[in-house]
Amino acid sequence: MFSWDPSLYSRFERERTQPAVDLVNRISHLRPRSVVDVGCGPGNSTAVLRSAFPDSEILGIDTSSEMIARARARLPDAEFEVMDAWDLPKGFDLIFSNACIQWIDGQERLIPMMLERLNPGGTLAVQVPMNEDEPASVICEEVASLPLWHYPNGKPRRHRTLSPEKYYDILSGCAESFEMWSVTYYHALESHSDVVEWKSGTHLRPYLDALDATEGLRLREEVLRRIEKAYAPASDGKVVMRYGRFFFTASG
Repeated sequence: MFSWDPSLYSRFERERTQPAVDLVNRISHLRPRSVVDVGCGPGNSTAVLRSAFPDSEILGIDTSSEMIARARARLPDAEFEVMDAWDLPKGFDLIFSNACIQWIDGQERLIPMMLERLNPGGTLAVQVPMNEDEPASVICEEVASLPLWHYPNGKPRRHRTLSPEKYYDILSGCAESFEMWSVTYYHALESHSDVVEWKSGTHLRPYLDALDATEGLRLREEVLRRIEKAYAPASDGKVVMRYGRFFFTASG
């Protein structure tokens, strides 16, 4: 398992948190007594949940101890635990997950399991990135796959978002009711280097973690070179990165 860098991840916190805000707004009518934020990261999505559901008991879980430490410092009135999603106990009115489950193998089994962990009448609310075909994502994979790099155990596994059709098939087989939708965000970043920084905090994380510092720097430089060719600056000099997100809510 690779390590996460909370500071790097949080550099674009406003943009990364907006999908969590939009997902919470979709379920703001709920009155959950118990909430769990699966893959809470540094607590940005948990803070959105705390604001929306001030009277709820909220638990944030993540496999990264670094992320959990940052979340605890940020939200001392919420509970946080280093925990794998597969170890989630039963008894929640709302299971929430913002940009997490794409990192977990076996989503075909994970989603039904999460629904089973809900209390009767509970809700599962999930967002995953869906931008495999965007230039920045394609470039990251192309560069990470070059035979230049010395991965000690072979090229690391990256995250895997399923197709909307596959999520439909999973949900239709285990959910009593569900809704699916997608949103495309347009993030105006200050420079091409910011696009690389963004991707270094997520998409490139497994590759950078596996390489030594020198090779990691070279990989980032090659990504930057290709990003500069792929993205023409806007009239104000900023670089607009298109970013698709896929959402679903479901009840068991």
